[in-house]
Amino acid sequence: MKSNFLLTAVLMLVLLSCKNEKNKHQDLVNKITKDSSYRTSVKWLDTLFDLGTINSGDKKEVKFRCLNTGNKPLVLFNVSPSCGCTIASYTDGEIQPQKEGWVAATFSSKGQCDDVVKTIIVTTNAKPDSTQILTFKAHIIGCESNDRVVPRHKVEGE
Repeated sequence: MKSNFLLTAVLMLVLLSCKNEKNKHQDLVNKITKDSSYRTSVKWLDTLFDLGTINSGDKKEVKFRCLNTGNKPLVLFNVSPSCGCTIASYTDGEIQPQKEGWVAATFSSKGQCDDVVKTIIVTTNAKPDSTQILTFKAHIIGCESNDRVVPRHKVEGE
């Protein structure tokens, strides 16, 4: 009985701490969007990766780096991969002036074929451009495409 109570208490603490972190990040995003003076500048050190030739089914990781070149904290507040084959993570919270942050992506080539180009759209509190498109590409071998060539059909009146 005591062990069940203790387990429940620990589980509640873990859940509450996760919620608090999410709330902190959302509070920061709200502050940025409401206050135009909370803008900074950013230099992306990496914007394109070429993964080269990889086998179908391989998982590859890339890490894009950015540098806060302004005098206010930089916040990456929306990171959106272009497809479900890519999972992204990023520096959470504030990136202080002259410090680096990152956007990491794990790409699964399963179901992908030949030459692919994938993007990640990042929204920040940087000026003048708050949006950056990060790109990686690969040539995938050992795959079967689902694409099929359909023969031309006869059109009525021909």
